[in-house]
Amino acid sequence: MNEITCSATGLRLVGAAAENGLRISKTLYGASSALERLDVDPRQGWHRWDTPGWTLYYSETPEAAFAETIACFRLTVAQRSTLQDLADLWQMPVSDLIAALDEEADELGLPHVGVVHSSWRQLRTLYTVQLPATGWWVDPLHAGTIAAVEQAIGSHALGELGITTGLTLSHLTSDQRELTTLVAEHIRAAQLHDGSAPLGIRFPSKWGFGPCWAYWSTTDPASLTVIAAEPVDPDNPSLQAIAAAFGLLIV
Repeated sequence: MNEITCSATGLRLVGAAAENGLRISKTLYGASSALERLDVDPRQGWHRWDTPGWTLYYSETPEAAFAETIACFRLTVAQRSTLQDLADLWQMPVSDLIAALDEEADELGLPHVGVVHSSWRQLRTLYTVQLPATGWWVDPLHAGTIAAVEQAIGSHALGELGITTGLTLSHLTSDQRELTTLVAEHIRAAQLHDGSAPLGIRFPSKWGFGPCWAYWSTTDPASLTVIAAEPVDPDNPSLQAIAAAFGLLIV
């Protein structure tokens, strides 16, 4: 992997190498389409490295792709504790209780929680695309990038976001979207040493399942080649592994 520090910006760069990127998305929208973000939109609802324009997320491994996608179905600690208490009271496994509640939710038209439901899977496809062969990704968690970004944004703007003692890894890996998207916006606007703009961000999955990319496309859909498209089958071993890790049922 080719890594350098940009002489013009101080950002830590990782050379593009036509990697395969995996993404689970609605089949209707395909592998390379994303919701356009507008600068006037509230940023707390954005993803970590979104900027105004189009940002597409890809993962190196199917496990990371599933983890980033189905994590929203996880039960909270409080919900799981309550379900465990009920299961103990009724002398039944928690998984059986979740399955029974899911049937009720289906009948009442309520959201499915604690399960990866067939209605969700059938609308989605696991895509593999070829990411760009040339250009530069930015490593946002490298010390050089953090220092460069802190200087570029300035202490006043960071102070308005409650950061008074300097930018750290904990800030960049937090859920403070006003901050992470501001960092992404500054990086996207940078002009690198060779005159190019960054392709996007290369970052580790917050669930620990491998590297991911946030690709900043200038068009929608992005001009990326689709290598493979697979249905999200319930017996997919990567889906089963992540569902088990997250305590989710596949129904």
